[in-house]
Amino acid sequence: MKISEKLVVLVTGGAMGLGLATVELLVSLRARVCCVDLDEKALQTVADRFPEVMCLKCDVSVEKDVKATVERCVAHFGELHALVNSAGINIPSMFLTSKTALDTKALHKMFEVNLFGTLYFCKYAAV
Repeated sequence: MKISEKLVVLVTGGAMGLGLATVELLVSLRARVCCVDLDEKALQTVADRFPEVMCLKCDVSVEKDVKATVERCVAHFGELHALVNSAGINIPSMFLTSKTALDTKALHKMFEVNLFGTLYFCKYAAV
């Protein structure tokens, strides 16, 4: 895929880590970028650094929020060409040992963000 000023890319988890590195690269290649993250402070840092980037707060684990976020991105840019699912969490814990029970709360949260968040964005970005 050729990256140019005609390309619109939505990046989840775009305010930190690999997501932020992706946003930086896309901006340097002049793509139009929608940066999505849950961390408002980190999003503001991205917005201050890259005024041309659309920054949106979204909880990727909430399907209606994801749908609204994709709709806002498309309404702003008129189209969406690519999606980079970079949002993810890790909750370090001992899931199952002889001394602890399975921490199902932590496991559910990780699945909600890492699996379902990715699936929700794929679902709505593909429409």
